[in-house]
Amino acid sequence: MRPLLFSLCFSLLIGCGGSDDPTTTLSSDASSEFAAIKSTYQDRQFEEASTALDTFLEANPEYTVAWILQGNARREMGLSLSAKEAYNKAIALDPLRFEAYLGLGVLARREAAKASQAQNSSEVKAQLRAAKKHYERALSIEPYHPETLSSLAMLLLDLNEEEEALRQAEKAWELTKRDATIAANLAIAYHRNNMTAKREEARENAERLGYGGMDKLDSLFTP
Repeated sequence: MRPLLFSLCFSLLIGCGGSDDPTTTLSSDASSEFAAIKSTYQDRQFEEASTALDTFLEANPEYTVAWILQGNARREMGLSLSAKEAYNKAIALDPLRFEAYLGLGVLARREAAKASQAQNSSEVKAQLRAAKKHYERALSIEPYHPETLSSLAMLLLDLNEEEEALRQAEKAWELTKRDATIAANLAIAYHRNNMTAKREEARENAERLGYGGMDKLDSLFTP
């Protein structure tokens, strides 16, 4: 079974929970409280952030972004079911919050990674297809989000859909040519499509932009 490419994607998608919620206005005190919680999350103190969010959401249950951030925090704590519940709560409040669908996609990919370790190929495919559905839903709402496009490209490679993966990876790069991970993912897509010269160009861009996993990236290109 080919190793999944999940680790090269954006594992902390929407680190602060997403853009502000236009449908709910917070008080000044609540805004300050939520900003502090976001900072705690970004410092990777996930359990502390999640506990604070429990309290925050008791007082502000309609604040969609907080539910998304709670989903992210619980996801990073390994609480998949609880994370899924938080994302679905966000979607129930606002079906157009694409960040919640991204979170669900990341959860499905992690389940695929677990299934891959267990050599359960049918479950891997089922979870990858679920992730694809979530990413595509996110893109139907926010079609020009480069991180989602690039993550979808890696997912499509895991599903052996090389040509479509390359199309999505190229689209992501055209939208932002300053992201090292997007450049690295593009290099992988070129590699899987046997386009060596293009692969090396994208690899050089990833290195120039400071991609932190060059050794791992290069290992994918070694026979």
